[in-house]
Amino acid sequence: MDPEELRLIDLNLVESVRELARWQDGPELREGSGVTTICGDGFLINTALRTDPRLPAEAFLQQVSAFFAARALAFTLWIRDPVDRDLEELVRARGLTPLAETPWMVLRKPLAEARLARGVELLRISDPEEIAELAEVEAEAYTDLGFAAEECRALFGAPRRLLAPHLLVYLARAEGEAAAAALALLSHGVAGIYWVGTRKRFRRHGLAEACTRAAGNDALARGARFVALHASPMGEPLYRRMGYQPVASHRWYWIAPAGERSRRRTSSDTPRSGSARSRGA
Repeated sequence: MDPEELRLIDLNLVESVRELARWQDGPELREGSGVTTICGDGFLINTALRTDPRLPAEAFLQQVSAFFAARALAFTLWIRDPVDRDLEELVRARGLTPLAETPWMVLRKPLAEARLARGVELLRISDPEEIAELAEVEAEAYTDLGFAAEECRALFGAPRRLLAPHLLVYLARAEGEAAAAALALLSHGVAGIYWVGTRKRFRRHGLAEACTRAAGNDALARGARFVALHASPMGEPLYRRMGYQPVASHRWYWIAPAGERSRRRTSSDTPRSGSARSRGA
């Protein structure tokens, strides 16, 4: 893939992390000198990214480790291909292993609209009450990936902020009940698909796929150069069938300072491989 297109994917991903802080009250978003950190309550929100690859890996890791250690918090370090390879070499040399690895996949052309079963309604969210429905879908969908339902709900705590024009949020209702959702984030001339999820009893009916198709098609119709998403192991075969192609990957590392306030994660409650917050699917 063209290096410039990989850069655009990465910029969209970084913007998606900023959005997490914007969608709720409370988290602290700090940016500067090639570093972005979000600090708040819960595993999903405490995050660090290097936004300038010219910043030496050692200097970056020392800075973000000190930032979270001062707050006695563990955090998630995002490693993105190809910009963070030196940073990954450093954390691996320190004995860390990734929590998860997810492929980035790209779609360049609109897809045929999904055929909806009787009793299914697909809509673009335009009301704060519909964001509350979205939050309930995601809270249930991602418990299977090891995330706490209350953390997922909290991410959507300021509903009106998700009604911005650069966010294309789609919801599927089955027989009047919120069943599945997906959203596209427009930034830097491209779109990223995030937060694809389905409530358990509505799975295997193509509802999340329908939301993903709608969000991606909407983004392309609005001029996005392409649509990107990161896929879970369960989702990757589906996205390949839809027409998405893998182009890169990224990994998460969990860094827990002594005396962290966040509950220490174990192998039983670490997000399953490929979840990628499942901000991507």
